[in-house]
Amino acid sequence: MDKKTSSKDKRKVPLIVRIFIVVFAIVFIVFMIVSLVPFGPSVQKPQEDTAAPDNTQDYIAELLDQAQKEPRNVVVLTELGYALFDVGRYQDAIFYYGKVLEIVPNNNFVRTDMGAAYFYLGDPAAAIDEFDKVLEMDPEFKQAVFYSAVVYEQTGNIEKAIDFYKRFLDIAPDDPIAEQVKLKIKELQDTLE
Repeated sequence: MDKKTSSKDKRKVPLIVRIFIVVFAIVFIVFMIVSLVPFGPSVQKPQEDTAAPDNTQDYIAELLDQAQKEPRNVVVLTELGYALFDVGRYQDAIFYYGKVLEIVPNNNFVRTDMGAAYFYLGDPAAAIDEFDKVLEMDPEFKQAVFYSAVVYEQTGNIEKAIDFYKRFLDIAPDDPIAEQVKLKIKELQDTLE
């Protein structure tokens, strides 16, 4: 009997350890995903990366090759758009985002990134146009609401920026950037006084 009890005890400890490892791994993976997935482009224009690391250029080259072989592969086209956006090639990113939207016109994430790319190219009207299209499909798509606020702020339409920042807080009061948005609203309201 002691051998069975001893044997069972040995199995319990590894099971507990395995459970702990699995829980730790899940928490770690979620943390990494959340920390690596940006909320979107920053308020300031990202620096154009003309000297991107070789692996980034290789990755883009692979995606371009794959996109030529599979011109209707939404995953490849989307990833290519994101990669081009990340290295500051906004016009190229817009081209591939457009190809995605020809296939899947209601992809709000792609359309929102396309709007951000237009903004970084100096075309805030086109950016707002894309964000408006997203908000027509989903009035509570928080990324488009937030980016609309940013574009209005950057172009000097402070009242509209405040309205959109408030709208963002109504939609996502618990978002990680909610406190920053509240401070931004106060800052903008102070400029109007």
